[in-house]
Amino acid sequence: MYTGRKGQGAFCNQERLHVTKETGIRNAFILTEIGPKRDPATLKLFLGNMEKFLKFQAHGIRIIGSATLALCYIASGAADGYYQFGLHCWDLAAATVIIREAGGVVIDTSAF
Repeated sequence: MYTGRKGQGAFCNQERLHVTKETGIRNAFILTEIGPKRDPATLKLFLGNMEKFLKFQAHGIRIIGSATLALCYIASGAADGYYQFGLHCWDLAAATVIIREAGGVVIDTSAF
């Protein structure tokens, strides 16, 4: 069970979590989800991003089927990065606290 409390750390079954030290795309293990929106423009953008990750020689890209679980994998250091378009607050709320308490960063690219 993943837990986190602001200012008190993040844990999986009472074991402290820490994100990886990987800072670049090269050699990073990236998690993603396609999301529910499958129109041609969104799919083109999604596949274009996957192509860019591969050109930058990311170690690997995986789709595991759960945004929240993928974000907890980031907090636990099992993966280095995650991206998805169209996440909702219920996908992000708890996982954001867990990632930040594990030393990670969560950003909303739609705000840029």
